[in-house]
Amino acid sequence: MKILMTDGSSTSARQSITCLGPQHTIDILDPSSLCQCRFSRWVKRWHRCPPFSSKPSDYLQFLMERIETGAYDVLFPTHEQIYLLSRFQQIFESRIAMAVPQFEVLDRTMNKARFSQLLDETGMPQPAYRIVQTKEELMSCDQFPCWIKLDFSTAGQGVRYAPSRREMESIGKELEGREWFDGIRQVVVQQHASGLKRGATGVFQNGELMAFHVYQSRSIGVGGSANAKITVHDPEMKELITRFGSQLHWHGAMCLEYVYDDGANLRSIFECNPRIGETVLAYESGVNLCQAWIDISFGKGKRDESMGNAGVKSHLGFLTLTSMALHGATRLQLLRELLRLLRSEDEYENSRDEITRWSSDWLSIFPFLGVTCLLLWNPRAAGWLVQKTVENYSLTPEGATAIRQMKQADTNR
Repeated sequence: MKILMTDGSSTSARQSITCLGPQHTIDILDPSSLCQCRFSRWVKRWHRCPPFSSKPSDYLQFLMERIETGAYDVLFPTHEQIYLLSRFQQIFESRIAMAVPQFEVLDRTMNKARFSQLLDETGMPQPAYRIVQTKEELMSCDQFPCWIKLDFSTAGQGVRYAPSRREMESIGKELEGREWFDGIRQVVVQQHASGLKRGATGVFQNGELMAFHVYQSRSIGVGGSANAKITVHDPEMKELITRFGSQLHWHGAMCLEYVYDDGANLRSIFECNPRIGETVLAYESGVNLCQAWIDISFGKGKRDESMGNAGVKSHLGFLTLTSMALHGATRLQLLRELLRLLRSEDEYENSRDEITRWSSDWLSIFPFLGVTCLLLWNPRAAGWLVQKTVENYSLTPEGATAIRQMKQADTNR
């Protein structure tokens, strides 16, 4: 297959390339000339595109031009570009294979408040929550610790943790200063759930589960993402996501993040990423979620009952260093962590890097070297690095509004 991927900056895109590159030809779109996916021997061509969130009409027009001239078989939405693709999926139907859910359903899963309400409607387990629209309503919440979530957020950029009243007041001032309390936008106040953080990814064909995998976090990094993971089996979660996908008649990929209380055997869903997500650990465990998505995009999905081999470990090397730098690590601390990583010690023992593939994709070494050298030179650069990277693929509230307001005529300029 000749595949066009919708971004080249995200870890989701980088990992999808690892899972698909040996079998297919891959081109990528991205506004950054230094996006990490350019550094892969599996990528044939990079196209500099407009930023999809701030200029969705321009991005869509650019995308359509690439499809018309590139003779692609599959359009692969690697991150939140799926919001735009789903909104205008009818214009792709006769041009290229693609598997995305219906826009109304997708919108409900990406909007934090509407997703919480959707979980209630479908009988899915989740932490207790409240939806507020004013600072006074926010400050009336008195159950701590809790999480404050804005309506659209990528990589944890719109999520705040409030362990006490003091932090809640600070968050309230921040949101008030950003003019968030406009009477329209909704903020979710979600109670903290204690337990093990897990992520369950399913690939669906018209509501039927085709492939499934669950990871458990071994350490937490940037934006609450997992720096290190392990494959686990969770048949109960498989039943839940099967029912959820069937009720929504989901078509495409979905990752539900949840907290697992081992003692009580309870699961609390707190997030939905309606896309393929990070897939290398599943791939290493024997479940190729990306290929399953390719198959359903042609309506030829085959049900795979396997959940992968339990106990397989993975990590994200330079993202661990970035997370440490964001939390104030010194150069010496970063250097010590780097040595543990290179020596495969502690949590890196019997674990493979999901992004830097030394043996199979030698070009992936360069992003690792670039980020590591930058952080050792100036650990404070981590904040700038994360912000600039996430900007390339994130969907802002303003971007979501602009996409919803776009007309069919905007695609034919």
